[in-house]
Amino acid sequence: MYEHARNWVEMLLGTKELNKRFIAMPETQDLRHFGGGVTTVKVWTGRGSRDMMRQFMPIAVDAQAPPDFARMVRSLLDFSYLAHSAQLLDIELTEMDRLLAVFHQTKRAVVDAKLVQRLGAFDRLAKLHMLSHYTYDIRELGVPDGYSTETPEHLHIVYVKIPWRMSNWRDPLPQMEALVARTEAIRMQRTVIDECYGKQEGTDDAEIRRFAAIDRAGMHADGDLNAGVDSDMEREEVGDDGDDTEVEGNQEPSTRSGNIHYPRPVISVARQPTARRVPAHVLMGQYGASDVARAISLFISTISPSDPSLHDLSPLLPSDRFNVWHKAVLKHVPLPFAPAQPCHRDMIRAQPPVHDNAGRVTKPGVFDTALFSCDPVAFGLNRYRAGRVRAIFTLPSRLHHVHSGPLVFLDFFKPFESNPTSTHGLHRTMPLDSGSCASLVLPLGWLGMSCHLAPDFSSPPSPTTIRQRFLFNDFHNHFTYLLMAYWRHVDPAQRH
Repeated sequence: MYEHARNWVEMLLGTKELNKRFIAMPETQDLRHFGGGVTTVKVWTGRGSRDMMRQFMPIAVDAQAPPDFARMVRSLLDFSYLAHSAQLLDIELTEMDRLLAVFHQTKRAVVDAKLVQRLGAFDRLAKLHMLSHYTYDIRELGVPDGYSTETPEHLHIVYVKIPWRMSNWRDPLPQMEALVARTEAIRMQRTVIDECYGKQEGTDDAEIRRFAAIDRAGMHADGDLNAGVDSDMEREEVGDDGDDTEVEGNQEPSTRSGNIHYPRPVISVARQPTARRVPAHVLMGQYGASDVARAISLFISTISPSDPSLHDLSPLLPSDRFNVWHKAVLKHVPLPFAPAQPCHRDMIRAQPPVHDNAGRVTKPGVFDTALFSCDPVAFGLNRYRAGRVRAIFTLPSRLHHVHSGPLVFLDFFKPFESNPTSTHGLHRTMPLDSGSCASLVLPLGWLGMSCHLAPDFSSPPSPTTIRQRFLFNDFHNHFTYLLMAYWRHVDPAQRH
């Protein structure tokens, strides 16, 4: 059904406008940026389709579209995200039935927009009919449990690619069959041994890593192959232990309110900074932290307002140097209302543009947006504000007695609208008016999670900027979607 929805949006906006909106979509970690638009993509993979779906709702919001059109697209996306959950309770299945009913109630908007000739055309959509059986099949047969095209793709690696590379490439089919048969026999024998003597923990993980390393190595000779496997596994072990070389950020203390869950990630940066002894003018010029002196002064004054010794400190001297990191990692614990979901990991990047010897930009800068806690007594998303992280740094050594941990300099946005619109259900925000109060320095531990702010294409563009309003993208990733859905369904009596 998502393919049909994409075609409807393309017909509504036009191919040129659709591509322009995807090109204008801000980049973020682990989200593909369609720099040439989407209609030029020749071959769609499962990952590419998911990346397009994750930024599709803000694209589909248009002032010229019928109000029910955005509701219809939202109901399809909500249904799809719930269907991909690792576990489904009866309350989620009931919600999926309700979303499907909303789609049928609002699908006339497609006919009113002259994208479909008549309502009877929906009866010929086999995928739409299949959705009506989805919740019934789950109640009768169980959850698909994450089944997707990645499952047969993994089997193709284990049973085709690896045996092919282990053969001598001359009449390979009998050799591949023999290898698969022997591997299956070994696994069957191992199962019997495990039943008799107990299963050894961790052996499956080692075998999976070895197979993955074999697939990457792509070698034929036994000696070279083993060497490639050992080196790849060695690198993987070093990567797994890489967290030991990181230091945790300070945790913001007030992130829970009663029984309401709020993200409280473990935040870490590399033990060694990306850039050492960075002058202040580089922070202001290349990183965009133009107001860093005032922001540091405000931060120092708010740490201990009653300490007179801090009032006499100069926040910035010409000799001051900063240690700067270009990324921070936020590791979230499993959501208590969705424990079967895998642990989510955010990455906040603050990377300045790269220039060549002639001063031309060879790689544009990347400055991600994140949510930081600003109102501990508010509920849900209103507890946070969005900010564009410009720099992750520590104070100069002469100020380490004030605060020695990592800090963030960010340009923050206005508070989110308390009540999202009734059409697309996304929260709106706007950047503050340019001035001396649009930036802050905060402890790194105050960041709650990464976020994706998409331009509000239904608002008129500003004379100086592309768009003046932004939408908080609930569909940025599954973690964000589940958290926003959880906050929406919390009993109003528990919100205060």
